Amino acid sequence: MRVQTNWYVLTGGPCSGKSKVIEYLKSKGYNTSKEFARKVIDKGIAKGKTVEEIRKDEIKFQNDILNLKIKFENKLRPKQTIFLDRGIPDSIVYFKEAGLKVDTAVKESSKR
Repeated sequence: MRVQTNWYVLTGGPCSGKSKVIEYLKSKGYNTSKEFARKVIDKGIAKGKTVEEIRKDEIKFQNDILNLKIKFENKLRPKQTIFLDRGIPDSIVYFKEAGLKVDTAVKESSKR
């Protein structure tokens, strides 16, 4: 069953300004979320890994990102207004690009 939300996903290619828009919205007092890939990378770096080591296992990397998105969105209230730097639908594209099954990403996307 699809749930109506007040969530806004900023999506687009790399370096297209998504994160800058998110930073601006945050400065204006809106609820926002950083890009989840950045969170996965920052967590790996904090554990002493390089970006290359973190990205080496593309399946794990993409699944870690998707799982973070799902966990985060499951904590949000549907009527809460928030701007997301990418969202679960973005994972569908990244999974396809990596040759991975998109089933979970599609299923989770259809809930929202």
